[in-house]
Amino acid sequence: MNQAIKERIEKIKRGEMPEGYKRTRAGISPFDWDVKPSKNLFSNYNDKNHDGDLTVLSASQEHGIIPRDKIDIDIKYNSEN
Repeated sequence: MNQAIKERIEKIKRGEMPEGYKRTRAGISPFDWDVKPSKNLFSNYNDKNHDGDLTVLSASQEHGIIPRDKIDIDIKYNSEN
């Protein structure tokens, strides 16, 4: 991590706004970044008719996107629905 990034982090920790950044509902981000709802970026996709060779992923705040079998979650579903 370079010195400029470390200084920006320290400013944010002190409650100051780094130059070139803005406060948004999503957090602090560069002025030239747009904040968009995730529904405008992603679409739902449901495919239950595959041969089971796909890795099921889970999104978590702690680990990001990871294979579901790496976390302690067992989701049951009815393949007919």
